[in-house]
This record gives sequence, structure tokens and C-alpha cells, in this order.
Amino acid sequence: MWKPGVSAQTLRLAEHFDHVIEPGEYATDYDVGAPSTVRAQVHCVAPVCYRGRDAIPERGEACDELGLDANHTNVLIQLGAGTINDLTSTLGAAVSELKRHGVRICLGQSVLSSDLEDAPDNVAIVRRFPISRLFAAFDFGMIATGYNSFHEALSIGLPTIMVPNINTRTDDQEARSRWADDEGLAIRWDGASGTDLTEAVNAMMSIPRRTEIRRRISQLDPACGAADIARLVSAWAT
Repeated sequence: MWKPGVSAQTLRLAEHFDHVIEPGEYATDYDVGAPSTVRAQVHCVAPVCYRGRDAIPERGEACDELGLDANHTNVLIQLGAGTINDLTSTLGAAVSELKRHGVRICLGQSVLSSDLEDAPDNVAIVRRFPISRLFAAFDFGMIATGYNSFHEALSIGLPTIMVPNINTRTDDQEARSRWADDEGLAIRWDGASGTDLTEAVNAMMSIPRRTEIRRRISQLDPACGAADIARLVSAWAT
């Protein structure tokens, strides 16, 4: 899902292959980038995710594994930019706003990253891969809208504040987040506006709002693209 205006030059490489597989996008209606205009020899499949709704543990089990209280409001933050104590950064502003609500803040970090030295005592550092396997432990999330995290949140059913990284060179995270917000599947925050952040968190703290988001998400088609790809490759190999 490329940004409008990104050169289609590299798409000419498709001429050297017998087949091209394109993992699907839930937000395909907002896809206006160059690849959306190239369909010759392209096999479009459903979105691809590591886990599905039927392959994750229940809330109690997920909370036990992470050391969280299942009776508390647990919020997962996965944002790629900023520092936790810098209130002018996306991450710092998010943590500060969530603290006002007394939720248990869980900061998702790569298992390959170094320890976060300035993490406050009330912020849990979560290192699991894939973290989507334990989404049931969280009441909602605040995530960047790259392909994987976006589709994992929607396919598994995690109510989410979507925070697009608008500085990507190619990936159109802005379009993804707007589509999800417009469809009532998530709440978009631009990563900058303090007023919008307060409104987004206030809305997500509402249990009826989260319930409605989950209901809408449940109507999405399964992210079964991996199985689609396996069938295609298997057929070509025989």
C-alpha cells in the first residue's frame, strides 16, 4: 500500500517473474498507490498475519504470562518513535495521557532491543514475539500502523488507537489509519495533537465504545492470506 506519488519504477521487476503474490490490505478501498494499478500476473490474497483469533490464549492465561492483573485495565503501546519521558514526543505524550487514567501501561519492545533505562515504575516493559499472541491481555492498544501491527490488531480484535508514521518513504500508514477510523474499527491519532490524543484516549476508555469496535472488527473477513499463499505455491510446485 504505497503512498501516492511514489515512483512505480521498481514494479518493472515483476516482468522477470512468473508470478507475483501480493498480501491483501483491509484498507484496500483507500489504496491509490502505484501497485494498485498493476495487476497483470499478480495474485492478490487476503491479509497475512502470524496469528488468528482462534490461536491466542484467553485473557487470564495471557495476563499470567505477562505478569498483569486481568481485572485491571491494561494498555499496550507500540510506537516506534520518541522517548518515554519526553512529553513532546509521540511516545512520551501517549504515556503521559494514559497515566491520567490510572491504567496499567505496557510498552511493547523488540526482544532484540536494549533495556529501557528511563522507564517509570508504573510502566511495564513487554518483550514477547509475536506480541499479538498475547493481545487478549490488553483492553486496548496504541500502535503505529505498519502492515503487521495494523492487520494483527484488526484480525485478532484489539481495540486500537492507530498512530500513523507519516514519515515513511513508501508505506501509506496515513491511509490505513484513516480507513480504520472512518469504518469505526479504530480511533486515529495523528501523533501530534494533544487535544486529539485526549479525545482518543477518553473515547477508548469507554467500555461501550470498545465493545462496539470489537463488534465491527468481528465482521471483517479472516486474515487467512498465509494459507492462500501456501496453496498457490503448492500448486505451482506440482
